[in-house]
Amino acid sequence: IDKNGTFIYTHLASATNFGALTGMGANYSTDNGVTWSPTFTILANSGVDKNLTGSDMSPSSPFYGNSYMAFTVLSGSTGNGRVSRTTNGGVSWDPVIILNSTPSGHFAQGHDVAVAPNGNVFVCWTAGVSASPFTEDFVGVAKSTDGGVTYTATENAYDVNGSRSSSFNGWGIRTNGFPRIDIDKSGGARNGWIYIVTSQINLAPAGSDADIIINRSSDNGATWSSGIRVNQDALNNGKVQYFPVVTVDDAGGLNVVYYDNRNF
Repeated sequence: IDKNGTFIYTHLASATNFGALTGMGANYSTDNGVTWSPTFTILANSGVDKNLTGSDMSPSSPFYGNSYMAFTVLSGSTGNGRVSRTTNGGVSWDPVIILNSTPSGHFAQGHDVAVAPNGNVFVCWTAGVSASPFTEDFVGVAKSTDGGVTYTATENAYDVNGSRSSSFNGWGIRTNGFPRIDIDKSGGARNGWIYIVTSQINLAPAGSDADIIINRSSDNGATWSSGIRVNQDALNNGKVQYFPVVTVDDAGGLNVVYYDNRNF
């Protein structure tokens, strides 16, 4: 939801219900979701995947009101990451740009995007290994200081060992260890701090079962903290935590929500 209350919805597109993918699309609503615009084609490509969107909500930002979406293109020889922006509430989107040049033996997936109080745009993703089981190997972060016109990517901001699985914990469900990001815009003591959460396993401080790990940057993305274990159950107790999301509230409180089977 952007500064004007416009709902912006980005999504995979196909010609028919549950049909073959045709690309990445977007729609917007100016009446709280009662009606929606026709689909705007952001990119026509059958290899698209895993998009998320964020909006610049800081009145002091020179790019106040811009919204940004990042996603993956799994086909082709160039880097997997793509990003686009809208400067008019979703009416149109800029041509996509290549976000990063995925290192050999890896592929970028699971992009998320957040905007700092000063208007800097941050996109994060995981670089998974190219062979099965495609485990997430490290987190990449790209930053734009010009409102999404250009980005500078750090391919390996810090190491992870993701919990991706085709049958997570033996349950027969697919999971991933993709990151989610948010930024403190409270104006408080930690204003501008960036937080990224992932689900990890067998890499400290995560244990031998999947745990939620958060890394933070207090210097505008230049450096990142060591991992901090979020869930507080006993280490290596056989209980798993996965699919996290992070948000910083208006008072600067850091909130992480995730799935957890400790009571199951």
